[in-house]
Amino acid sequence: RLSTIRARTLVLVGELDGEETGRVAEVLATSIPGASKTVIAGAGHLIQIDAPVDFGRAVRDFLTERR
Repeated sequence: RLSTIRARTLVLVGELDGEETGRVAEVLATSIPGASKTVIAGAGHLIQIDAPVDFGRAVRDFLTERR
């Protein structure tokens, strides 16, 4: 069913997040057409708390990207 998603999708994952979360992020990014995946260096599961500047930058860049 993921392949039916047509909305622009950003998959964010922390570099220090658990192995399972990394696998899920990869499945999401490869199964949703056109999805983008960004790994936030030095962040765990709470990306927005662990790396707020990088989190904000990733979201801003995704939202302002022209497709």
